[in-house]
Amino acid sequence: MIERRLDSRDSSGWTYQNIEIPHDGAELFAHPSDTCQRCILLSWTGSQAGAGKCLGIITHPVPIGVPKRSDRRSEERAQMHHRRRLPPFPEDEAQRAAPPEGFDIQRALRGWSAPAASRIVSMRAWSATRAALRQTHWADLGDDVLTEAWQDAARQARKLIGQKTRWPGQGRRVMARRLAILREITQRSTGLLPHPVQMVAAAALSDRTGVEMATGEGKTLVTAMAAVLQAAEGWPVHVITANDYLALRDLEKGTALFSRLALSSAGIDPDAPPSDRAALYTADIVYASSKEIAFDHLRDRIAFGQTSGLGLRLSEALGAGQAPVMRGLWAAIVDEADSVMIDEARTPLVISAAPRNAGEDETDMAELAHQAVAVADALQLERDVILAPGSERPVTLTETGLNRVLDMAAEMPGVWQGQRRARELAERALYALHILKRDMNYILTPEDKVEIVDENTGRIMPDRTWSDGLHQMVEVKEGLTPTEDRIIVGRLTFQRFFRRYRRLSGLSGTLHEARRELKESYDLTIMPVPTHRPSRRQAGPVHILPDKATKWQQVARAAQEHRATGRPVLIGTASVAAAEACSAALDAQAVPHQLLSARQSAQEADVIEGAGIAGTVTVATNMAGRGADIGLDDAARAAGGLVVLLAQRHEAGRIDRQLIGRCARQGDPGSYEVFLSAEDELLSGLGLTHPKLADFDAAQLRIERLHARQRAELARMEDGLDDMTAFTGGLE
Repeated sequence: MIERRLDSRDSSGWTYQNIEIPHDGAELFAHPSDTCQRCILLSWTGSQAGAGKCLGIITHPVPIGVPKRSDRRSEERAQMHHRRRLPPFPEDEAQRAAPPEGFDIQRALRGWSAPAASRIVSMRAWSATRAALRQTHWADLGDDVLTEAWQDAARQARKLIGQKTRWPGQGRRVMARRLAILREITQRSTGLLPHPVQMVAAAALSDRTGVEMATGEGKTLVTAMAAVLQAAEGWPVHVITANDYLALRDLEKGTALFSRLALSSAGIDPDAPPSDRAALYTADIVYASSKEIAFDHLRDRIAFGQTSGLGLRLSEALGAGQAPVMRGLWAAIVDEADSVMIDEARTPLVISAAPRNAGEDETDMAELAHQAVAVADALQLERDVILAPGSERPVTLTETGLNRVLDMAAEMPGVWQGQRRARELAERALYALHILKRDMNYILTPEDKVEIVDENTGRIMPDRTWSDGLHQMVEVKEGLTPTEDRIIVGRLTFQRFFRRYRRLSGLSGTLHEARRELKESYDLTIMPVPTHRPSRRQAGPVHILPDKATKWQQVARAAQEHRATGRPVLIGTASVAAAEACSAALDAQAVPHQLLSARQSAQEADVIEGAGIAGTVTVATNMAGRGADIGLDDAARAAGGLVVLLAQRHEAGRIDRQLIGRCARQGDPGSYEVFLSAEDELLSGLGLTHPKLADFDAAQLRIERLHARQRAELARMEDGLDDMTAFTGGLE
């Protein structure tokens, strides 16, 4: 039975022709070809070379000799030992060429049969959890005996790595034992007794699965337990979150458990220099935001290229080079997986540097940005330019507009003489002038610096800039001096990055809508987990108002009414400008409140901590959405719990669900209301004066599909660019 057929070429020069990889994991034998000194014939299922079926031919650019069977096995054992010490950079072709650890039901079931994989994973996780809950005798043991039992169970788990089936009979018994012991150790170290659904989620995450858990069900504890289960097997584990605040917060909550089990842990601080990061990455469990860990990997790839792990080790031993910052990509648990792996995957990660002739290029780009903005200012909307925000072509020059651009370009030197280049510059400047909005897409800092705002998290992305002169055009638009232009030295998409992990899993409260894309892009099966207690969340009315001013007045009035009853109120907005407009409306009605946006990110922890106090009103962007745990005091719980006022629909319905999920967590009471208007950005360009709720749903669905196409196109483009630039080392 054939697993797959391989026709490719890896980075070291080997060419695989028509290789058939068997399912049953039988031994592979290599023997020289009679007709080619550079070729090796592979066969399997036989006691000697060539006795079985011929799998195909592997070719190398230079003549080679085939080592003896005993020598080859000795070399394989040495390489396996070396990988344990210093994992190499995962190489895409090597990953695909490597034989599987055994039959993987999740990878075999695709398309219409994918739900069957989810049910099978669920059955395995629930079976192990039920068996663990029956093992109640661990609670009677002392700490030393319990720790020794854990170490023994971990050794058994390490022996089972690489078996053909994921959890055979013995493996399931070992997993049940480990879950039972871990449950007791977790309670003793953190004071929290994991619920059965949390144990199920931790077991599923160790089974390379995407777990959907409702907000407020304790994903932080689940992530820590799953990291412990994998780290105890010898896997270096990366726990990846949506932002730095969540990474360091979750690390602090899990440190007690990690220390109890003698597992080292660390968190990647954004301000840490490379020398300190290398020491942090040696820990068994590392917490970091997605951008920090992906950029560290990209920097290593730029610095060391396709150098193998053995080559890096030899260079370090001989003093000929410096070791990479990271140990490699082995196991990853992605918290808020849909935000990290879906929403942020539309934009590639780019590392840039100043050009060698920086002075000359800086002057040229500054002048070019001024010229482009001047051309865009001279164009008239509707006659020369058609704007369509949220579409695949947000800016389009009409025939009249294009002729005007070419007429103005004819009087300017340099790149303006090319018609295609002149059109691109004009459209880019129009995008900077009319599509990118201050306090929505970016903010101006007190130092007069343009800082990009992450549309998914609402946070500032420091030291990030738009490329191809767009950032300089925004600076000219705001009356600032354009910064220097930079050249791209490396780029990487999240799709390519996460596929390089040997073991990938993730969890979030909103994975169901993205389950198909997660399966297609990352081969991740999604398994839902029920809530520990029935939800007490109550849905309030949906208010659709004619304009924004009326909407903010209604929001302020509703916040005052709920505050008068002693309930805390959280008002969610989609941008800094909307949050400040809401804050002004609350001030006009003398409603005391707190404001949390990209401008107040330093006070994030204090604002979120106080948002659950009775009578507190908090206005926040997406920063108070994902991962924000708003605890209620007794008075707030007695008054009816947190009220969430959703003041805008976001571009993705999953973000709305995350914000609504801040209320009624873990069996607490809570409710939410929705306030919309005909002037909301979601409906811009549609010309609707009296929209209905279905219009907002349709607009949101249209943008979600557009973003999905953009992610798919980006992945195809990156693969194509990497193939075209392979002779230079690829994109990294």
